[in-house]
Amino acid sequence: MKPTLLVANRQRVQRVNTALLRRITRCLLEELLAMDAYELGIHLVAAKEMAAVNWTYLRHTGSTDVITFDHSQPEASNRKGSTARLVPGFRPLNRRAPVAPTSKSAVSRVSQPAGRASADTLPIWKSAIQQVWKPALRAGSSVGGPSRPPVPHGELFICLDDAVAQAREFRTTWQRELVRYIVHGVLHLCGHDDHAAVPRRVMKREENRLLRELSRRFDFREH
Repeated sequence: MKPTLLVANRQRVQRVNTALLRRITRCLLEELLAMDAYELGIHLVAAKEMAAVNWTYLRHTGSTDVITFDHSQPEASNRKGSTARLVPGFRPLNRRAPVAPTSKSAVSRVSQPAGRASADTLPIWKSAIQQVWKPALRAGSSVGGPSRPPVPHGELFICLDDAVAQAREFRTTWQRELVRYIVHGVLHLCGHDDHAAVPRRVMKREENRLLRELSRRFDFREH
């Protein structure tokens, strides 16, 4: 499978250097995770659009930082023919006391509750998700045998409003938060889970390790 990376920037909260973001993501996938096959779409959105995605697919109100769609599971197809399987890839607001992804406190941060999303609040992302991305490999397989990592095949929705708010909360930069969200979503696509305490700690350690490696190679503030 030819590596495919698509970045769609549909927000005006912050000016994002999408070319740099692509380089960072390719470095994460190809150099740090040693992957030569992947299909990944990254959607940079504002709080209103993220709240619509959050309600439509999780029935949660309000915005959140990152939502990961895993397209590697064809058995989870919906009635419109999409191969999307939603993985709620939320990082709780309070990182020292993690909250379950389904907790309202983990998803209601920046925007006010959106209520049910109407048709006019569902922009480009809806038709994009409903397109079938042809999986290169069956679910659970990997490139070159079981010793290689799984092939990421999905989409990340990232909210810039949340990146800015959490950067203030944790005294960092929104650019670093943005890269963290990408790392977090990719780890979900690679099979990491943060629903229970032990795998959550494992995932968090790997997330921090990869973020450190990327920060040594790139100046995130060039965004």
